[in-house]
This record gives sequence, structure tokens and C-alpha cells, in this order.
Amino acid sequence: MCARPREDFIHCTQKILTSPTANERRPLHRIMITMDTTTDGEAIRNGPLSIMRLISTNARERLYVHPVLWTSRHLALLGWEFVDDGFIDVASLPQQSDPPKEELFDDNWGLFSARRFAADTEPSRKMGSLSGLLKGLGVQDRGFNLDFHFNGKVVATLAYSALFKLDPKLLPRPLPPARIAYIHQLDICRWRKCKLISRKLWVWTDDVSIRRHTTPLVEKRYRSLRPANSREDPYIAAVLVGLAQAQRLDPVDGDAAPENSDKTSPSRITSSPRVQTVLLSHPADKGRLHVFTSRISHELLDRFDFPSRPPPADAQSRQGMTISHRRLALKPIKTLQRRLGLFLRHVASQGTEA
Repeated sequence: MCARPREDFIHCTQKILTSPTANERRPLHRIMITMDTTTDGEAIRNGPLSIMRLISTNARERLYVHPVLWTSRHLALLGWEFVDDGFIDVASLPQQSDPPKEELFDDNWGLFSARRFAADTEPSRKMGSLSGLLKGLGVQDRGFNLDFHFNGKVVATLAYSALFKLDPKLLPRPLPPARIAYIHQLDICRWRKCKLISRKLWVWTDDVSIRRHTTPLVEKRYRSLRPANSREDPYIAAVLVGLAQAQRLDPVDGDAAPENSDKTSPSRITSSPRVQTVLLSHPADKGRLHVFTSRISHELLDRFDFPSRPPPADAQSRQGMTISHRRLALKPIKTLQRRLGLFLRHVASQGTEA
């Protein structure tokens, strides 16, 4: 009876000495996260880090999330930033050959849609008004999945209020149709809460249902995700990347791929990056439309296609992203359709220019 505890103690001691160490018992990815303690300063000295290295270095921040849950920390680590470029002055744009008059003419329907767009506050009605406003500009409403690609896979479907395509006939030279995403800021808030509640973006479409399923913990998490400037939401940057990925992978909208090439491969490169455009309506700015544009390089897209590959140091300047934030005044209403059309034509025809 008295010898039993001693035998148990000896047995337990032998088991501990012959068992693997703590790190050996832990999953491999946990060991990698523990060992990867590179600071931001070391990363700058040693060159740019891969996205997977950034995720593991900042493991406690849980950066690997759906793009609708991105914060300003994601943009800072990737080297992205918003730049306020003020109001849009159509008169200062370079002169271009005018398209057919009927396609930029403020007819009665265009004027009616412009008035509705300026007056409506409900997101769905505002989207319908914008669709009617752009219809006379040769911009077609095209709804399809806007996928976000990571490591050669579709990891998320990006939500948007509306997606349009600008007719290439309106551009001064032959170019693929330019995609234009429209988002209402209230929609971003709803998608973000739905994602926190159910991990899906479109479970509930009304605010009453969302409030019913919002717990104090969800509300606390939601407040921590709200950007300091709601007009420059990090989700806008993710949508711009999604538009660029769609342009590069789409065999119709992208430039012609060489024969015997995989048109769905993430490594497919088109001849030149295009300037991507996102339009944003904000409930606090009823008299203006926010316009975000950015030229996204192939080097930046490659970071998402090959997240474990350290980017080359000589291409570091092309891996960042500068997002131009401009505003278009809605008044005078009579010229809104024409001013918006001229600016969209200017952005779409820039091609490789910023």
C-alpha cells in the first residue's frame, strides 16, 4: 500500500522524460507562429515580407479574415493608403473626343434619375436611381459574383450594391469594358454585422432582424472594426483588388491570353493594369458622390496569388496601393449625368496612368 505512490511517481517521471517536448506536441503551424517573431523594423531592414509571413508575425491580431472585416491595420501592413484629392473638376480634365450626343445627353429620364438619386436616402432606391442615371451613358448594370482570390483559390465573395460596365465604344481607343462598383456605406455596415453574426453576408436583409440577432459581444466586436473615417472604409480597398483580379482572370474582359494558356490561372498577366473605380454613397453626405480610383499593379495581385512567396525587393514600390478619394458634387442636378459620364470616361481611358 505504501509502495504504490512511489511506483506511480517513478512511472509518471519516466513518461515525462520520454515524451516529446511541448513544441513537438503542438501543431506545426502553431510552432511556426511561435518562432516567427520578426518585428516591423526587422521586416523593413530585411525587405518586404510575404502575406503569410505578415499573418504569422501578427498572429494575435487574427488578420486572416473575410475582407469585409478588414481594418486599417490590414492596409498599414500591406502599404496601402487613401489620398484625399478633393472635388472633381470636369473642366480641368484633358480634352477627349466626344461620344455620340445621345449617349451623354441629359434627357428627361436622365434628369429624373439624377433628381431621384440626389433625393433618395434608402440604399436600394438610391442604387436604382444610379442605374437609371448611368443607363444613358452606355453603362450597363451587370450583376455577377465578385470573387476574392487568395493562394489560387476563391476564399470570399465580395458584396456590392451594384456593378456596372462601361461600354468600350465610348472610350477614345479600344479597351476592355471597365467595371465600376457602387456601394452604399449603410450596406457595408449591414454586411459587416451579418458576417459577425452568422459568417454569411446575406442572411438578413433588414435592420430589424440584424438588431434582433446582435449580442453584446457582437456589438463590441463591431465597434472595434468601425474605421475612424467611414468614408474611407478598408473594405473599399478589398473591392478594388477584387475588380482588378476579375479583370485579370476574365477571358472576355481581360486582354487576349496566349494560346495553350490557362485562362483561369492566377498567374495570367494582361498587357497593362487598368484603373479600378468604386462609387460610394454616404448618408452624411447627401450632396456628393464619393469616387475611389486606383491603378493596381500585377506585382500587388501576385502577392495574393502567391502569399507564401516573398516579393522581390526591386518591385517593392509597385506592391503598395494609393487609393485616390475624390468627390463629385450632385448639384447642379441638370449637369450631373454629363459630369459623371465625362469623369468615368476619363478614368477608364487612362489605362496604365494613375
